[in-house]
Order: sequence, then structure tokens, then C-alpha cells
Amino acid sequence: MRNRTLIVAVAVIAFTVIAPLAWWLVSPLWINRSVDEAFPFELPAQE
Repeated sequence: MRNRTLIVAVAVIAFTVIAPLAWWLVSPLWINRSVDEAFPFELPAQE
């Protein structure tokens, strides 16, 4: 029984780390947002 509890605890901890990381890596495949805003300051012209 103790071994099963340890396995469940490790699985929960691993899921809480891996799930957000997987979402962050995979979500750009179907979420695409483009931002069209002006900069808050003007950049100097390059010569």
C-alpha cells in the first residue's frame, strides 16, 4: 500500500510539471494571435 501511495504522489507531481510545459509547447499549433499595436515610443531612424 505504501508503494502505491508513493507512485500516485510521484505521478501527481510529474503531471503538475509536465502538463503546463506540454501545453506551452503545443498550444501555438492551434492558437495564433497577431498583435498590431504601435510602439509606446518611436525608434530613431537608421542611416
